[in-house]
Amino acid sequence: MSSEDMYQLLAVKEPMTFMELCREKKVVFTPGSGYYEVVKKEDVSEGKSMVACNEETGEFVSGQTAVREKFKLGLGKIKVHPKLLPEDWTLYIQSTSQNRKLAKGQTVLILNGGVTEERKRKREVSKEEEKEDADEKEEEEEEEETRDAKKARTSEDDYKLLAVKEPITLTELCAEKDIELIHGSGYYELSKAETVSMKKDLCACNEETGEFISGKDEVRSRLGLKGTALKPSEVPPNWTLYISSTSTNRKLVPGTTVLILKAD
Repeated sequence: MSSEDMYQLLAVKEPMTFMELCREKKVVFTPGSGYYEVVKKEDVSEGKSMVACNEETGEFVSGQTAVREKFKLGLGKIKVHPKLLPEDWTLYIQSTSQNRKLAKGQTVLILNGGVTEERKRKREVSKEEEKEDADEKEEEEEEEETRDAKKARTSEDDYKLLAVKEPITLTELCAEKDIELIHGSGYYELSKAETVSMKKDLCACNEETGEFISGKDEVRSRLGLKGTALKPSEVPPNWTLYISSTSTNRKLVPGTTVLILKAD
C-alpha cells in the first residue's frame, strides 16, 4: 500500500470537530488516526507525528522523523506555520483529541484502518489529549486578549507604515527602523494566495481615497472576502489588504508594505 493510499483526505466545509467530521463522512476515527492541516503558527511536541503532502506531484512524506529531516525542521519541540514548507507542500499534524476544532476550508487526513500497533506504542493518549486541549484553550485566550487590546485602535494614525525593500523579517525590519514590535502588532501585505484563518485580524487601506478600515469582520464585509483562501486578485481595486502576523520571524516580500500597531 502506498503512503497516499494509507490516508483519506477530507475537506472541512464548516467549523466542526474531528469526530463530527468523521461521523458525517462515515469514516472510522480512533485517537491518533487524524491529521489536521497546519493553517496557523503552533507548537509541535517532540513525539508528535507529522505528514507532508505535495499537492502537485502527490508525493507523501510520513512520520515525524522523516518530515523533520526532509524539511530541516529541527529536533525537540518546534514551531511550525503554513509557509514553513516549500511551495505546493502541505503539512499535517497528528491530533490525539477527537474534539479538536477544525476550521472551515481546512483539510484533514484520516489514517485508513485506524492506528498501527507501532504508533500505539509511541504515544500516551491521555496525556497528549490533556496537553492538546490545554494548548488550544491557551491559544484561544491569547487571541481573545489580542483582539480586546486592539478594539480601540481603529484609526490609520494608530499604525506605522513601513516599506519592505529587501528580504527581511518583521523583527529585523522593526529593529532597523527602531520601532517596538510586540506579539500580534505587525500586519503584512497580502501579496500571494494563502490560507487566512477566519479569526485572523485584518486591516485595509484605500490608496486612492485614503480610507482605512480595521477589524476582521469589518474588512471582510467591506471588501467582500469570503472563506479562508484569499488571493490578491480578490481584493477590490485600490485597496491593500494587511494580515496580522503572530510570528515576529515572518519573512517579508520585497516591494510590499507592512503596518505596525504603535505602542501605547
